[in-house]
Amino acid sequence: MKKMSKEYQPNLNNWPLYFKNTLRVGNLKSNVGIVSLWTPVDFICKGIEKELYAIAGQLYSEAGVNFIVRNVLANPRIRYLILCGKEGIRENSGQALINLMEKGIDKENQIIGTRNAFLDKEIPKKAIDEFRNGVKIINLKGVIDSKKIKDTILGLSVMGEFARPFIYPNPAVQKGRFPSDRTPDKIKASTVAEAWVEVLRNIMRFGNDEMTNYGTLAREVPNLIVTVTKEDPFKPALKPFLNLTQEDISTYIKEEFFAKKIVDEKYYGYGERIFAYPPRGIDQVEIIVKKLKKDFNDRGAIIVLWNVEKDNYILRNPCLVLIQGKIIKEDFDLTAYFRSNDIFSAWPLNAFGLLALQHEIAKRINKNVGVLTTISSCAHIYQERWQEAEKIIKEYGKKLSCEWDPRGNFVISVEKDKIKTLHFSPDGKNVLGEYEGKTAQEVFEKIDANLGVSQISHAFDLGTELQKAEIALKHDLKYIQDQPLIL
Repeated sequence: MKKMSKEYQPNLNNWPLYFKNTLRVGNLKSNVGIVSLWTPVDFICKGIEKELYAIAGQLYSEAGVNFIVRNVLANPRIRYLILCGKEGIRENSGQALINLMEKGIDKENQIIGTRNAFLDKEIPKKAIDEFRNGVKIINLKGVIDSKKIKDTILGLSVMGEFARPFIYPNPAVQKGRFPSDRTPDKIKASTVAEAWVEVLRNIMRFGNDEMTNYGTLAREVPNLIVTVTKEDPFKPALKPFLNLTQEDISTYIKEEFFAKKIVDEKYYGYGERIFAYPPRGIDQVEIIVKKLKKDFNDRGAIIVLWNVEKDNYILRNPCLVLIQGKIIKEDFDLTAYFRSNDIFSAWPLNAFGLLALQHEIAKRINKNVGVLTTISSCAHIYQERWQEAEKIIKEYGKKLSCEWDPRGNFVISVEKDKIKTLHFSPDGKNVLGEYEGKTAQEVFEKIDANLGVSQISHAFDLGTELQKAEIALKHDLKYIQDQPLIL
């Protein structure tokens, strides 16, 4: 534990410790912190003088409670946290803060009664108890009227610090376990849930730990490509680790991807940009539907969500910036590009929203739903989610298996003095190549030169079988593919 010096006092230069760029700092002598949940903090604070509060900000997720605790322990003059604004679509972040005060934490430092709210184990229980006893939550959830919030603040008594200010160590930084060559990685799965586990594993194994402009670490990989092949967003294949219900997904699709109106013109909404792009309310879906009906080879079926005149100058701008559709035979494929992507908290819902959009367009152009591909330029998991990500990977991550390779399959035999391999198309109807040699390496090099394998697990399996064939050839043994050698 690292104790702050006695001379330390929080000031505008050194406090808050976390998310400084996104919080509104007022009068550091004030006892009041404002937590506006998912309602834009500027909307809440527009009618409240800065002298009346020390700090104000939003609380998007349960995991954010950890940083509220850390910031307040570093400035224990804060004695009141006013909980106001509206909760998110599926996050109970405000309730997580209430649960901390009323129920505390369990032996794993998880806030009792929450799904994903943990406090860092570097914060001692004594400090957490001081926070719980010294700070009062004023529950105004749902209130967005600045005047009501201001009147509440004016009715509060002035109090002294509840403890001495402390800064506690951050969790030990864990570097990505394996080096990354910073080239695009590709993950393919039938469903969002299956893909998500593999995405988590990829980032936690290959990501670099980078400091964000929120004052926290994120583990990040560049240019991550994920393809989902068979998911139906209206009948999703849900798994318990997703922590999503059908209602969560339906609400997100309706309110985020298909809603044309937003609460505050200073903020973006995917639905608005897709169906009513400002300022003229352009329906980009209607445009690409007309394009593809006119010419199914059109390569300009593009939806743009980045507003050049606006988004370069605001803090909260779209993470999803471009969507492109393409007809491949009778299928409508969709590709989406994210400039930045919170993989743990956002990607699953992003994927379901995109799938719903894909279904809508495919229906209107009378095509089948093809594959969805997302490209995330900066795919990251925030530090407060690392523990949960590792737990999910450990419990649900797939074991090595030989997947069906979209580039085909191989039939291996030993004939006379050579290993012979036939390369068949995935449906088994066509021979794509014939390879032979006296060693496993000789055959595999020929297959590799022809780009015959795309799955790592398939390469492992193929290498194993070719090596068995080589041993059989050298020792005059009978070789049967996928069967053990008989000495």
